[in-house]
Amino acid sequence: MSIEPKKDGELARQEIPRPLGIEEYDRAAAEQGRIVMPLLKVIQTMSDDFVKERIEPGVFRNTLSGEVIGNELEIIPVGIRHYRRLFVDRQVACSSNDALTGYGDPGGSCLKCPLSKWEVIDVTGQRYVIERGIANYRTKKGEELIQPKCQEQWVFLCIVLNSQWKIPGALIFSKTSYNKGMNFGFLLKAAPPDTVYKVTTEQVTGSKGTWFTPNVTLLRRANEAETKLLTQLRTDLESAQVEVQGEDDTPQ
Repeated sequence: MSIEPKKDGELARQEIPRPLGIEEYDRAAAEQGRIVMPLLKVIQTMSDDFVKERIEPGVFRNTLSGEVIGNELEIIPVGIRHYRRLFVDRQVACSSNDALTGYGDPGGSCLKCPLSKWEVIDVTGQRYVIERGIANYRTKKGEELIQPKCQEQWVFLCIVLNSQWKIPGALIFSKTSYNKGMNFGFLLKAAPPDTVYKVTTEQVTGSKGTWFTPNVTLLRRANEAETKLLTQLRTDLESAQVEVQGEDDTPQ
């Protein structure tokens, strides 16, 4: 790396070459058609990050770099994925990267799998499956909804502009935040593709205690340098299968 003095006495970095051999890594990754992306994890009170490391609940952390970004993100979404994950003892037992076909135990068609079905307990205590899907169902007074054991997820692949390392990450909306993910998808459809969004965390209290969920709002339009990052990452992800590394600790 070479440096040159600036007029104000500070040092300005010239363009730094990429590590030797990184082109071979790019080639191998392209051949596999697979990219592993870290999770932009919301720390919860039951997270090991809090229990063992005492990192404050309600902040975001990149699961690859370990960077604690804070309780606010500035992001540009580059892509959306629709996943399903079945966890057993906090380990993935079955997964689907298209929410249609699962791989693992039990595997097979997600739409036909009983573990993907919402159920309801009516006022008489009878329990039955909501066959038409939760989006078309309206609960009646006295009914109790039972979430599927298999988690449906909206995954947003993002550039994190206020991260120190600018490492891209995946923001996941599932469980109690699933509808917010649906709303975020509508925003992406309506807003210009170079929109920057602000993501904060919102504290929620329910029968399982208190936890934090992501909350998204419009912020501004991206500048030229940010748009360049958007274009490059979108090219890298266009035909790749993206796997998210990290565990979402939001309560069921």
